[in-house]
Amino acid sequence: NIAGKTCAAAPVRPACRDFPAPVSRFATASGCAIPDTARYRAQLRAGGHPQGQGTMPGHTRETIGGLIGKEVCLSDWVLLDQARIDQFAALTSDHQFIHVDPERARRTPLGGTIAHGFLTLSMLGDLVRAADFAMAGATWGMNYGFDRIRFLTPVKSGSCIRGRFTLKAMDERSPGQWMGRLEVVVEIEGESRPALVAAWLTLTYVS
Repeated sequence: NIAGKTCAAAPVRPACRDFPAPVSRFATASGCAIPDTARYRAQLRAGGHPQGQGTMPGHTRETIGGLIGKEVCLSDWVLLDQARIDQFAALTSDHQFIHVDPERARRTPLGGTIAHGFLTLSMLGDLVRAADFAMAGATWGMNYGFDRIRFLTPVKSGSCIRGRFTLKAMDERSPGQWMGRLEVVVEIEGESRPALVAAWLTLTYVS
C-alpha cells in the first residue's frame, strides 16, 4: 500500500533542455510522475524523438565537446508500482515470486516485492528524454548497447526512481553517424545507494 506516498520533485538542471518540451507528466496518488503517453505519441508523430532528437537544434561537432564529462540531465522521479511490475512480468514471462507475490515476498529479507532489474534498466528510455546531447541535424537514433551494467540495490514496489546521465564521449564513427557514451546512475528516492549504474552506448544518425 503506497497511498499517501509523496515523491520529491527533481531539481531544475541547467543542462536539461526545455526545447522541445519534455513529455508532460501527471501525478499519481503516490506523488510520483508517470509519462503522458498520448502526448508522447503525438510528439513522435510530429517528428520528435524520445531523446529530443530530430526537431531540436542540437549540437555541432564544435559545441558537443564542451559537454564531455558533464551531467547532461537529471530526470524527474518516476514511480515503479506493483501494477507496472506485474505488467513487465506478463510481457517477459518472468513471474518469479519476489516480483509478483507480495505475501510470499514479505517473508523474505527484502520485506516485499521488488522490480525486475531489467524493468529498471528499460526505464532509461523514458528517463533520458530531456537529456541535452542531441546532434544538430539528427534524424533518428538507436540504442547500441552497454559496456557495463551493475544492479546495486533492489527497487521495492512503490519506489520512485530517477536517472542521472553524464556524457562521457560523442564520436563520429563515420560520416553522419555519431556514437555517444553515457554514464548512467539510476537513483532510488530515500536510498543512499543507486539501483543501477551503467555505461550506455547510443547511435545518432545526422543528415
